[in-house]
Formats: sequence, structure tokens, C-alpha cells
Amino acid sequence: MPSVLDSPKCPIHHPPTPPPPFQFFALPPEIRNQIITHVVTEVFPITIKWKGFNRHVKAQPKIYTAPAMTASEQLIHPDEEPSDTEVSLGHSRIALLMTCKQAYREGWKIYYGNNTFDFSFHTFRPFCDEIPARCRNQIRSILFRMPFRYRHETIWQMLARFGRLENLEIQLHAPSTAQHSEWENCRSGAKEIKRLQILTLMRKGYSGEWTAQELSVLEKDQEIQDEINAYLRDRERLGSWDKKSLVVKVDSS
Repeated sequence: MPSVLDSPKCPIHHPPTPPPPFQFFALPPEIRNQIITHVVTEVFPITIKWKGFNRHVKAQPKIYTAPAMTASEQLIHPDEEPSDTEVSLGHSRIALLMTCKQAYREGWKIYYGNNTFDFSFHTFRPFCDEIPARCRNQIRSILFRMPFRYRHETIWQMLARFGRLENLEIQLHAPSTAQHSEWENCRSGAKEIKRLQILTLMRKGYSGEWTAQELSVLEKDQEIQDEINAYLRDRERLGSWDKKSLVVKVDSS
């Protein structure tokens, strides 16, 4: 009588043939695009962090180029330091794109175009200097945390280099530190960003209850925001990029 181990159904001596690997790139392009979009798009802004205290290498955002990417095919890979706040560093979002060149080429525009990138001044300058222009020009949404009372004009000039930027959130410092120049820089800087559609102004330093002076600053922020967004809507409606069409209102108070 034959042993059960000799049976063709025995899982020990005759293991089943494993199924073939899933052929992702055999899917229709439309399905692949939907999957890639779902994988690389983050709900929260992707925070670009920077190892600014490392003196042994050139100070810049961390860039990964594998698998065998050329300089013009680079992806920003944010720093791996933990954060105390609920932010995304984007690590898992680029994993699929780094598996092979085809995945990268099908998804890099989606990664840059669908996500909001969170910058401070110290991460923004090296990002602009190091990232290829074709990647920078895919970014459509930015959250920028302005430094305290310096280099605002330079920052707005750098923001104008983003050719497809549509949504911009600016975080200014606490209302108690507000200056008139902040609003003027917002007015003049926003009109230089050719495709900007929405500007949002916000303040840091909320402690639970605003003073009367702080409330007046927030009201002024809202006034400036509404004025700029009205100009942006008119610019888009008219299809004109005339820099002189933005009326700058000077508050003499």
C-alpha cells in the first residue's frame, strides 16, 4: 500500500506551485495611474527637514537617486528625524517610485504635483538650489513658515521660481510681532507668482485667547488675504498677468 507521503497531494514532498508574481506594469495605464496617485499622495503637508548641523557634508536636503537615477531624475527624500507634531515626512510615499525607473517616471509628477510641501527658510533655500527645475516646477501647493522679520523679500522672489504654484499658505509670526512690511511683501510677492490662485495667511503663537491688538492684526491679515485673492481671481478671469493691475492700498495708520 503506497504511503500517504508518496501521494501527489502531499504538501511536504509535492508543494503546490507558487502563483506567478503580480505584473503591475501589465495593468492598463489608467489603473496604474490611480494606484500610484493613491500611494504617493499624502493627506498632511510633507515636511522637508534638513540636517543643518552636519558639517562634514554640504548642507542640503537629503536626496536619494537609486535605482541608478541621473541628476535630472532625483526625488527629495525628507530627513528621518522624528517629529513631535503630526506631520508627514513622506518616507513611505516615494517607496513605490524608487523600485524601478518606470515606476519613477510614471509617478514623480504625481508626487510633486499632488502633495503640499512644508518649508522653513533653512530648508527652502537648499531645496531650490539643489532640486532639478523640472521637479520644482511640478509643485502646486506649499506651506511656508516665514522667519522672524528678515529675508521676506528674498523668500517671495524664490517662490516666484515655482512655475506651477497654485496654492500658497504663509505662516507669519505671532500677531504681537506684526509689521506693515509683512503685508506689503505679501501684496507685491503674490503677484509675481504667475499661476497662484489662492493665498492663505495665518499666524503662529496662538495661546487660547487673543488680545484686542492681536485681533486687529488678524483682521488686517484677513483684509490683505481677501484683497490679494480678489486680484488673483480677476487675473485668472481676464487671463492677463499685468503686474500693474494689483491695486496696493497703503494703510497710513
